[in-house]
Amino acid sequence: MKRIALLVVLLALVGSIAYGQTQVLSRNAVGYVKILGEKGKLTLGRSDFEAMDSAGGIQVSNMFGNQLPDNTTLYLWNRSAATYKSFSKTTRAGWGANGTTRVARGEGFWIRVPDTAASNAYPVYIMGEVPDRLTSPTTTVVGLGGINMLGFPYPIQDKWTNTAIAKSAPNNSTVYVWDQTNQAYISYSKSARGAWSAGALDLILYPGQGFWLSNTGTFDWVESKPYTWP
Repeated sequence: MKRIALLVVLLALVGSIAYGQTQVLSRNAVGYVKILGEKGKLTLGRSDFEAMDSAGGIQVSNMFGNQLPDNTTLYLWNRSAATYKSFSKTTRAGWGANGTTRVARGEGFWIRVPDTAASNAYPVYIMGEVPDRLTSPTTTVVGLGGINMLGFPYPIQDKWTNTAIAKSAPNNSTVYVWDQTNQAYISYSKSARGAWSAGALDLILYPGQGFWLSNTGTFDWVESKPYTWP
């Protein structure tokens, strides 16, 4: 799992930053997560940050740019339709019109690097604004039900059973994480009595790592910011 999400760096913007002739003073922090796209393989990632140009998700073209080779495919999950939306990067158009699609913080995604890629591995640096105490003291996803591709909405490493989603998921829920090496799912279930299976007690979610959750009924996921600064 550590190959999926290797590093998070937070940089305090305490000085002035010049964009052309404009100076901007910021109290915010920016950060990045490094994930790895591998030739002929799927990587299950997530977005950890807000867009630096708005309070919302990061545009695909800004998130991935030219870090991935042509014919790489991105898969996003449409919760309401319970189906994928997929599009690929091309030589002529890059991510094309779909490049303006925004990936929300805490949203999972797949990337698949083609078998024809020139290199075996492609580091991808996903950068954005770190959710802070004023804009994101909590993160809420309403009405989770069925199966959903998700991600922890803050850029930290934490044990699955410490998270609010693990605690509030209904009994008989199942979480699926992705084994990058073997290209297969590993699943852990919550019993009818509300206890997660033994393996889930050792499950760690890393920055940049997505997961699936399957549950009956619906519940609201409310996750509190798990760090003090920013």
